[in-house]
Amino acid sequence: MSSSPLSQPPSQGELSDREWDIQTGHAIDILRNTMPDFFATGLVSRSETDSPQASIYAPNIRLSYTPPVQLPSPLPATFRLEGIPLYHASAVFVRHTLATLYSDLRVEMRNVTVVDTGKRERHVKLGIGVHGAGRVSGAQTQWDVVSTYHFSPATGLINQHTVDSIHPAPHVTVFDALKRMLGGGALTESMGTVRPCRMPISVPSPEQRRPDTTVH
Repeated sequence: MSSSPLSQPPSQGELSDREWDIQTGHAIDILRNTMPDFFATGLVSRSETDSPQASIYAPNIRLSYTPPVQLPSPLPATFRLEGIPLYHASAVFVRHTLATLYSDLRVEMRNVTVVDTGKRERHVKLGIGVHGAGRVSGAQTQWDVVSTYHFSPATGLINQHTVDSIHPAPHVTVFDALKRMLGGGALTESMGTVRPCRMPISVPSPEQRRPDTTVH
């Protein structure tokens, strides 16, 4: 029986083309298979047969989200964070905070598109629906989220996660509240240098909430 591509700790050298293709395919499979259970299991970075040290995410992974409307100063035009600890922390924060506000949370996988733009240049675009019921009002709420995951040409690990769109978009009061809750840990940019921050979650304001019309 063959082992999974991440059953051993990653080597220091660059992967062969075949190993790189297997690595990225393995990562895509994990994203596709585990995303629907995000609110039950949290962020999953390896399969059950992988080494405990393995991860589909690069240590220096970057997460970014640009709201569709410019937020007032001092909030940045684009929220970014860098590094696996903050990436995992942001996922924990999103999961636990939404679970506090909403019940019956679930993720609906809508589409997975793999795009190759060149030799060892690959990204995967995920479209998901997030559904929940307000714990106070009981009203059904839905978010439509599209994200793009880019792979390192050297290691095949995910080194960039861009949240392309969230609908309904987060309200400015949500960013302000989360900034205060996180001790003011918002992004600052100085002379092009990106400093680590924590990623705000996408809780819509009351006027942005809409009924869930999905037929189950």
